[in-house]
Amino acid sequence: MTSGYSDHDIEQHGIGGSVHPSDVDARDQFQHDVDRILHSSAFRALAGKTQVVAVEEFGGYHTRLTHSQKVAQLGRRLTQLLHRRHGSGPNVDLVEAACLLHDIGHPPFGHAGEDELCRTYAKSAKEREPATPSETHPIDGFQGNAQNLRIATYLASRETRAHRGLHLSRATLDASIKYPWLRGREENTYGHKHWGAYQDDLESLRWISQAEPAIAPTVSDDAPTRPIEEEIMNWADDVTYACHDVEDFYRAGLIPLHLLLDFEAIDKRRNRQPEPYETEQFLDYVEKKWGSHFDRDRAHDTLRHVQNLCAPEPYPRESGTRLRSSPRIDMVLRHRSASTCESTIWAAAHCA
Repeated sequence: MTSGYSDHDIEQHGIGGSVHPSDVDARDQFQHDVDRILHSSAFRALAGKTQVVAVEEFGGYHTRLTHSQKVAQLGRRLTQLLHRRHGSGPNVDLVEAACLLHDIGHPPFGHAGEDELCRTYAKSAKEREPATPSETHPIDGFQGNAQNLRIATYLASRETRAHRGLHLSRATLDASIKYPWLRGREENTYGHKHWGAYQDDLESLRWISQAEPAIAPTVSDDAPTRPIEEEIMNWADDVTYACHDVEDFYRAGLIPLHLLLDFEAIDKRRNRQPEPYETEQFLDYVEKKWGSHFDRDRAHDTLRHVQNLCAPEPYPRESGTRLRSSPRIDMVLRHRSASTCESTIWAAAHCA
């Protein structure tokens, strides 16, 4: 139910009003939002879009579709946990809808595709309409987050051409927008690289916030506060890709576990001896990123935990040879339950 949310929150974009449960249809507005996103062609198209590894390779990697499904699952469970612990919290279906919508505008080829589209569009636009001193806003280019709003409010067509968009509620659209501003004018600033709406969608952004959009911040710390539903969506997104990106990189052969899990060499550090080069470089990078929050010994223990996913070597090694991952390790990762695999990888990501 949408209790705790006002008529203003559940108003539908483009057509006004809202839907309520009835004897014919038991869904409330936020449940309608979830279903409209799930049944849209734009959401279905995410199956062909790369997350980390090209989707046509081997068929065992995550796509934008499977990523969005996992973000929605985690966002829903986190919200349910808040209700269980505190007796109240955000609407579960609203959070799920925002999670399903959060990547719907992202293009093929991951962020590399997004960057290339942005450069190509900006170059083409400048050639057609050269910038003038009176220009008040930069050329938009292309941005996946801005495309989310474009699809949800215009490109997708749920009923007729006269009423474009998916007719989602104001609260769902608001919760799905990470960056509620137009592209910033100053290059090399946070608001110039990250923005959530094209100039052509300014009216939609105004309708969602019922005010003028925020000024594009120059640094991330100046970004405006977002609703709790968006915060949960954003956190679920971060955790999800941190987990399955590691899994996909491993499946692609880009994580040399036989080097990172060389514990005989790692133990030398605890005896005041140097770490193996690969492990040292990896942990130095993580420590530089996290600073004083990083616990190197805990990272070693987490790497040992990751090793539990590896089957023992079928043959003994000669003394002095480096540890090699078992040929069975990929089979173990493929056939263990997703929750077990991802919880272990999350432990590593959390530690790092």
